[in-house]
Amino acid sequence: MSSSIHGWIEMHGEARHQPYTWNSHLIQVKKENVLVLIDPLRLSADEVREVEGLGKPTHILLTSNYHLRESEAFRQRWGCKVLLNQEGLKGAEAGIDGTFQDREMLWDLIEAIQVPNVHYPEEVAFLVREDGGVLIVGDIVCGGRKDRGVPDGELWINGPEYVFDLQEARISI
Repeated sequence: MSSSIHGWIEMHGEARHQPYTWNSHLIQVKKENVLVLIDPLRLSADEVREVEGLGKPTHILLTSNYHLRESEAFRQRWGCKVLLNQEGLKGAEAGIDGTFQDREMLWDLIEAIQVPNVHYPEEVAFLVREDGGVLIVGDIVCGGRKDRGVPDGELWINGPEYVFDLQEARISI
C-alpha cells in the first residue's frame, strides 16, 4: 500500500479457537493536511504514538453507524470530526459532526460509495484514488473466518443471514 494508507487490526474469536481480524485504517491526505481514521478500533499506547508521529487525526469516516468503535474517545483526544453517510443520520447513535453522500469525493482523494441491499442502509465503501486505487469496506465482505465457515483466501458476503435479499446484495457488491 501507499505510504499514505496505514492500517491496524484487532483479533476476535480467539476464545472460541476461531480467530479472525477486524481492521481500521488511517489515510493521510497530505495536500489537504488531513488525517482520516476509518472505522477506528482501539489503539495501544505505541500505536497512538505512531499515529501522533504522523500528525493529529482530523476526521473519522464511518462505513456504517455500527462502526463507531473508538470514535468518541478519539474525538475527545484529537478533536476529530465524525462523518457518516447522510442515509444513516436518522439512526445515528452518537454525535455526528457532518455527512457525505453517495459518490462524493472527500478531499479529492476518497470516494464514498454507498452499497445498497446489504446490512445497513447507510453502508458505504471508500475508494482511495491513489496508487491504482484501494477499496476499503466495512462489513460488506469478509474472508478467512472459521466462525462463519469462510475458508482462508476466499471472500464471502459477511453475515448473509442479516441480508434481506442475498441476490440483490451480490449485485450491489
